Amino acid sequence: MPKLAIYVPKKEMRHIDRWRKKINFSQVFMRALGAEIERLESKGGDDGPDRLAMAATHYQQAMSEHQSDSLTARASQIGCDHVLSCDLSPTTILSLIALYERDSETGLTPNQRDQIREMIGDQYEVLRTAAERDGLLTQSAQDWEQVAYEAYLQGVCEMWRKVCEKIDQM
Repeated sequence: MPKLAIYVPKKEMRHIDRWRKKINFSQVFMRALGAEIERLESKGGDDGPDRLAMAATHYQQAMSEHQSDSLTARASQIGCDHVLSCDLSPTTILSLIALYERDSETGLTPNQRDQIREMIGDQYEVLRTAAERDGLLTQSAQDWEQVAYEAYLQGVCEMWRKVCEKIDQM
């Protein structure tokens, strides 16, 4: 099978090293490549680079190099990633937006927290580590989880807004 070299920023390499045994990066790349080709073909084929997508990729990389690994930043990024990788259905996204737009004084119900934790999946441990790094007490799970889940919802909402803007431009 032919090989392809992909260059990764130093900061991202530590994530790759950490997850190397659990993630098949070739499969991840092939899924992403397939999704990108499908997206381009659905727009009518090989019309040249999409300038908005190129700019978004550029700025996403530039921002990730400067983005802290704080709990809220990481949780928000996971929400954004879930929208960009099409891991969530539009119905799920709309229900998450409704959760985000609710009266934040009431907090999330235990059932809503369980649903969000399930969506976050394997990334839950990454968030717990970020909470510890931020000095939040992981023993009081509800406090740091509430912060993380709110940031996750914010990430989903922000990215969905951008996706909808892009759809409107098509």
